[in-house]
Amino acid sequence: MKNLFLLLLFLPTLSFGQGPSIKEWELAKKQWVYSYNGNPIDGHVRQALRIIKVTQINELWEEAQEDILFVLSIENSAESLRIENGIGGNSDEDNRDDVIVEVYSASFIETTIGLNDVLIYFDNEKTYYKVNYTTSGGHIYLFNAIEKNDAGFLSRFDLIEKLKVKNELFFRFKYSDGTEKNVAFSLKGSSSIINKVVDLSLIQNEDWIMDGIMGAVAIGYFVNSDKIQNFLSSREISTEKFGESLLKIQNELLGEYSTAFIKDYEFDNGMIEFYNLNDELVEKVHYNKILNAIE
Repeated sequence: MKNLFLLLLFLPTLSFGQGPSIKEWELAKKQWVYSYNGNPIDGHVRQALRIIKVTQINELWEEAQEDILFVLSIENSAESLRIENGIGGNSDEDNRDDVIVEVYSASFIETTIGLNDVLIYFDNEKTYYKVNYTTSGGHIYLFNAIEKNDAGFLSRFDLIEKLKVKNELFFRFKYSDGTEKNVAFSLKGSSSIINKVVDLSLIQNEDWIMDGIMGAVAIGYFVNSDKIQNFLSSREISTEKFGESLLKIQNELLGEYSTAFIKDYEFDNGMIEFYNLNDELVEKVHYNKILNAIE
C-alpha cells in the first residue's frame, strides 16, 4: 500500500477528479483496468492501466527486499475513439499525437536516472526491440522501437496491437553503471480494455514513414539554417544535394529508420552532431564525409 500512495502522491498528471480513482489503481494491480476521467476544462482521457509488483534486493541492506510498483499505460486524449493517421499537435483532428504509451514506477526518477537503453520483447517471439523513448518526470514515453539488427520497425501503434494479442510483455532497462532491471507485464485481459481506449482502424501500415516525418522536417530545418546556408553558399553546394547526402550518411551510421528517432542537429567545428528524442548526442560526423558522399 505504501508504494501505491507514493504513486498517487507524486504522479504529475494526477489531481482530484482528473485521472484514475484510488479504487481503479488498486484494481489495476490484479488486472487490466479501463478508466475514463477528466472534465470539460482540461479534457477527458481514456486510459488502459496495468500495475505489476517487482521484488528486488535493497542495495543498502542486502538481505532486505523491497517491492516496487511498475505501471504500463495506454492513453487517448482525443475526443473520439477513432484516431486519424495524421500528426500535428495544433491540429483539431483526433490524430496520432493524442495517443501515448508509457511505463513508469513508484520510484519515478530512479527509473530514468542513468538510463541508457530500453529493450522489449514478447512471449513466444525470437526477436527483441530497442525502444526509442522520451522521459519526463520519471515517466518513459514509448515512441517507437527498432528490431534487433535493424530488421524491422515497431511503432507505438504496432505495439498497442501486439499488447492485445500477446500474453506477456518483457522490459529490460539498461543503465550506464551496468545494472539492469527486468520487468514483465501480464497482458491477459488487455484486448477488451484497450479496445475501449482507442480505435486504430484508420492507422495505415506506413508507421515508420509517419514516425519519420518529424525527423525529415528536422533535417529540412537544419540544412536551411543560416549557419548551414552560409557554409553551402561559400562552396557553391546546393541545399538539396547536401540534405540528400546528410540523410544517406545518417542512415549508414544509424540505420534506415534513423529519421524516426533523430530529432535535432548541431554544426560546430566542422562536426555535424546528431541528437535523439531525449536531446542526447548519439553520433557525430565531419562535414567532409557529407560532402564526399554527394553524387
